[in-house]
Amino acid sequence: MNRKPNSKKTTEPDNNSDPNLLTFGGHLEVLRRMLFRIIAVVMVLAIAVFCFKDKTFELLLAPSQWDFVTYRYIEVLLHKLGSNFTFNQFHINLIATELSS
Repeated sequence: MNRKPNSKKTTEPDNNSDPNLLTFGGHLEVLRRMLFRIIAVVMVLAIAVFCFKDKTFELLLAPSQWDFVTYRYIEVLLHKLGSNFTFNQFHINLIATELSS
């Protein structure tokens, strides 16, 4: 069997063979696009949180009330385990809850 030698050298990598390879400038362009997307998403979320700030504060401050849903689940779980544990009623006074305060 006669074999013909390959005309291409297989020991040297061909840098231009993969079209998915990026140059340094290409990587910077991708990074720039990602940063602009991140900034856009953060701005949209910030605007949404600002528009619904009362509901946001209500959700964030829910654990400060004694009848918070997680506290009730803990009581039910402990009652099922045989404990007579209940949370005492409490109220937390917040200072400076307005934007200008």
